[in-house]
Amino acid sequence: MKIVHNYENIVRENYAKLYKYAFIESCHDISAKDITFQALLYSVDPDRGDRSVWQNAHSVLNDFFLRSLRRRRSRDEITAGVTFPISDGLWDFLEKPVPEKEAVFLMAEVGLTKKEAADIMAVHVSRLPDLSREECSRIVSLLSVIVPDRASEEDAADQVLLRFTERSVGFENRLRDLRLFFDRHILWIAAAIALFCAAAAYATS
Repeated sequence: MKIVHNYENIVRENYAKLYKYAFIESCHDISAKDITFQALLYSVDPDRGDRSVWQNAHSVLNDFFLRSLRRRRSRDEITAGVTFPISDGLWDFLEKPVPEKEAVFLMAEVGLTKKEAADIMAVHVSRLPDLSREECSRIVSLLSVIVPDRASEEDAADQVLLRFTERSVGFENRLRDLRLFFDRHILWIAAAIALFCAAAAYATS
């Protein structure tokens, strides 16, 4: 079993903020917990020690949206699935496009610079909004109500360790990375295969 020695600290220090990040993007409690758990599995994998928690979280989030089309949830549906209130201001924020919410969260809540957030999101820095200190403070206050249930947070470290004990998480993470790579580049791969087949057909004609 390969797991970083300080995995408990990583889980404890990041679970709540990862859940908040995942929730504002997925707008769904169970999905947010799944995204958080997978991001933590990445983050305590010693083979991925060169990647930050937020790089891992972004990869998992990409996988979440690439796997299938996600239905837009109504305010009533979201409210019914959580224990914290969905205020008008929070609802307005949740209605924003996924990339905009991610950029704002990484800068305001996590405290990354615009360049650091852009690097994680793999976009040009010009595509990210400019945020004043006042705007960052307002967003942090707005999102402060988004908290995971205490039982899930307290149980997270044990669940992470259990997964590493029962399964080869490092191997599973590499398979997930490979699948995500193909999902991202499937059109280019298909075009290359088609071009190769066309060239082969031409050469044999």
